[in-house]
Amino acid sequence: TTIREVAAVAGVGVGTFYEYFGNMRALAALCIYAHVKALAEAGRAAVEAARGQPLVQVVDALLDVLVGHVAREAPVWSALFLLERQVSSVQAFRKHYEAYVQLWQLALEAAADRPRDAAGAARLLHALAYGWVSQSLLAQGPQIDAHDLRARLGEAAQAYAAGLARV
Repeated sequence: TTIREVAAVAGVGVGTFYEYFGNMRALAALCIYAHVKALAEAGRAAVEAARGQPLVQVVDALLDVLVGHVAREAPVWSALFLLERQVSSVQAFRKHYEAYVQLWQLALEAAADRPRDAAGAARLLHALAYGWVSQSLLAQGPQIDAHDLRARLGEAAQAYAAGLARV
């Protein structure tokens, strides 16, 4: 795909494209950012709705939203995960990654029976969720079995969460 083709689909001139984006990589980075941000906002809303519930329910609420959103748009997310590896700088990747670690920490701290080391647990839970979902989409493609993906991730996350020391 060329910039000229993208501009034509958008109904703008090539000059207008360049007013907003320096190149195709910048457009790709913006697409990644928009999807990651929207998913994080949905995750925060789920955490707030589950606030005060037992840890098992808070973890499930966040997993339901994260996996559900990605599964509903599996072809898009499959492409985004691949694109992310091609266009995102290390700094941008780390920024998004840390934002999701913070989301998990927020979730753990929202639980009635919150874990003592929410920050450490959040890092591992995000690694589980992000790793399992992104690698499944990259390795198997968008035709993944979303129910199985969510079920296995839930088993792993809940097994880990069950062993966490509580406050």
